[in-house]
Amino acid sequence: MPGTDPASSSSALRPAPATALTGLTARDATAREQAVADLLREAGAMGRKERQALGNQLVELLQAPDAHTRSFAAVPLAYLAHAHAWRRAWTEPFLTWWAEEPDQRGYDAQLGWVHAVAHGADVVGGLGETGTVPAAQLLAAVSRRLLHPAATVWRDQEEDRLALAIAQVLLQDDLTEKVATRWIKELTPRVGDPTVPIPAHTINTCRTLRSLYVLVDGRVPAERPRSVKHAGRVQQHIRSLLEAVEPWLAPQG
Repeated sequence: MPGTDPASSSSALRPAPATALTGLTARDATAREQAVADLLREAGAMGRKERQALGNQLVELLQAPDAHTRSFAAVPLAYLAHAHAWRRAWTEPFLTWWAEEPDQRGYDAQLGWVHAVAHGADVVGGLGETGTVPAAQLLAAVSRRLLHPAATVWRDQEEDRLALAIAQVLLQDDLTEKVATRWIKELTPRVGDPTVPIPAHTINTCRTLRSLYVLVDGRVPAERPRSVKHAGRVQQHIRSLLEAVEPWLAPQG
């Protein structure tokens, strides 16, 4: 809950990770990054119950009043996702936060890195690659993230981090062509409206999908690098979306 002291309900954690949780709230970038490093080191030595207690606290921090706290809580959550230590109860609050997070700053001159879009994308990639959460649920959240109004065009490689996460979701072994492509088809009419000037979220969507087009053209970086099933159909739908937004890309005649 907003205003909750992250150390107050972390009795299952040893003092070091409990202190590091408090460090995630720091406005000082160096202190915040050190807290993340400490948490990741501690998490590697934790047992199942301690990791669950840590994850519970991190999910609570997704409701913190400061964007930098919410965003940096996602970094250790990405570790837990990749480490197969994810709890089902965390999925909905995490996806709701990430899809609707209003602060889309990357690097801030006063705070240092905020980067909520990228940090959350790393969690999505972990959940997708490990098969912990179904691809359809993750891709629905991706669509919501892309369609969320943005004040500015992303400038700190958020689109590339998000594209990698999507590609890792698309690695799921039981992925069907319908699931792989439906989210792009549903995005197309919603970003293809000829609004002038083009909204920032539409530009972010196009840039993300261009990056995704490249990633699915070969083996996707992952713990077990491999090709995406239905990659050709995914690329076809990406091209259709880009042509709807930028009609000069469509073949003439």
